[in-house]
Amino acid sequence: MPVSARLSVLPAALDTAIESARFREYLASGYGTCTDIASAMHEEPKVSIAALRQMIRTRLAAGSLFPIDGTVLAGKATRKRCPLCRRPILDSDIEQEVVGPTTVFIHWDCYSIWRQEADARVRTPQHSVKTLTPLHIGRMDA
Repeated sequence: MPVSARLSVLPAALDTAIESARFREYLASGYGTCTDIASAMHEEPKVSIAALRQMIRTRLAAGSLFPIDGTVLAGKATRKRCPLCRRPILDSDIEQEVVGPTTVFIHWDCYSIWRQEADARVRTPQHSVKTLTPLHIGRMDA
C-alpha cells in the first residue's frame, strides 16, 4: 500500500505529525499503528478540537478556568506545557500569555477556543433559580 494511502486513514489526532519527516519515515517502514508511531516519536497524540472545546466549557462552568477579559500577549514559545491541551508549546508555535487571576501560557489554537467559549458564556443568559411567589386567590363571595 503506498504511503499516501496509509496517510489518508490516519486519525485526526495525528494529522499535524504528518509534516514531520521522522513520522513519514516510521510510517513508510510499516512501523505500526498511529499510536505506536506517536509513542516511538515520544509525542503525545493531539487532543481533538471537540474534546478540547468541551473540556474548556466544563472548566469555565466549574470556575477552574477564568473568563478571558484582560491582557493577552503573544510571543515566542518558551516550551512550557499548555495547561489546556497538555502539549508543549514548541518553538514553531506562537505562545499566548493570558493574564488574569493567574498568568497562563497557551497555544494560539487553545487560546482561540478558550476565547470563543468564554465569549459565548458571557452572551448566554445564565439560568438562575427564581423565587416563586405564592399564588393568592381572593374569593368574591366572602
